[in-house]
This record gives sequence, structure tokens and C-alpha cells, in this order.
Amino acid sequence: MLALTYTMMLTLGHVPVFAPLPSPPTTGLIELLEKKHIEKLDPNSTRRALFNKSSPTALEIGSVLEVETWDDFPQNTTFASFSGHMIAVRRRGIDTSFRLRTVIGRVGVEQVFKLFAPNIKALRVLHRGPVRGRRYRRVKLYFTREPATRNTLGGVEGVTRLARQAEREAREERERELAKKGIVLPEVEKPVKTDAKKKR
Repeated sequence: MLALTYTMMLTLGHVPVFAPLPSPPTTGLIELLEKKHIEKLDPNSTRRALFNKSSPTALEIGSVLEVETWDDFPQNTTFASFSGHMIAVRRRGIDTSFRLRTVIGRVGVEQVFKLFAPNIKALRVLHRGPVRGRRYRRVKLYFTREPATRNTLGGVEGVTRLARQAEREAREERERELAKKGIVLPEVEKPVKTDAKKKR
């Protein structure tokens, strides 16, 4: 391509540059569908509050979570649970996901969960923030995968045991208070819990 000389540029004069054409308006159908599904799967906004940065109840990286998922969705007769440290969060609207990591038998195990997945039975916060009390400066804790640093997150079993004990004591205290008022709770048939460790 020949280069334009100064005299040729003067003879050509000013070349007008037009603004780009505006993009055609969208119907917003995908946004409406995503909003509808989010409202259906999280009507009380409890899950969104845990992973929204502007929420005062947002979880810090390194928190310990327990996720119960249905094995046979949508029959919902058996479920499995997985507990671990939250080492990564991916915020993408309805595609928001988080990654949990734990150590089972000296082997690191990770699992990714979709926040708005319909097969999630329950999402429990066992411990907010790092177990060892010191906040992490990184947003992703992938460095804990290294063999020398895999135990820096702290143990999950102790946190789970303390959370189970506190939950059991709160339930017994509630039953005692209701018994004083003469209210007896009906027994509900609980779904069968499968062992997640045996399935792997």
C-alpha cells in the first residue's frame, strides 16, 4: 500500500469519521428468565446474601461450608453432604459457583457447587472466615493445593463436630421450651443420608 504524501493529504481534504451505529435493542428475554429462576430457587435471597460483596452477611474466603445435595433429584429421597473450606468463588449471576476443599485420608478433595442448582438441599455456614483467625490477602486459595501448604486452612472435622453439637443443643433447648408449653412436634420422616466418602 502506497504511503500518502503531505501534498496528497492536502488535496484529499478532511475525511469525515462517523460514529458507530447503535446496536439493536434487545428484548431482555435471557435476563428475565434468569431472574425468574433465581427467584424460584432462592425466594428469600438467603443464598444471594452469602455471596453478594455488598451484603453485610457475605462470606469471607476460607469459610467452612456444608452442602447437602439430593442424589436422586427430583425424587428427593436420599442426599449426600460435603464439607470444606471455600477456596474460590465465581460470581456470574445465575451461573455463580463456589469451590470447597477438604482433606480426606491425607488426600485433598475439591468439589464445585452451583449456587442456584436445584439439587442443593441445604447450604450451612459452619464457620465464617478463616478457621485460624487470620484473613487471607488472596481472593483464590489455590496455593493450598501444594503438598507443603495443604494443612494451612485448618481441619474441617473439628469445625463440623462443634457445629453439630451446637445445633443439637439448640434443638434440644427448643424442644424443652415447647414441652413446657405443652406442644409436641410431630415426627417427620427424614430422607436417607448417604456417605459421600464411600461414593468416591
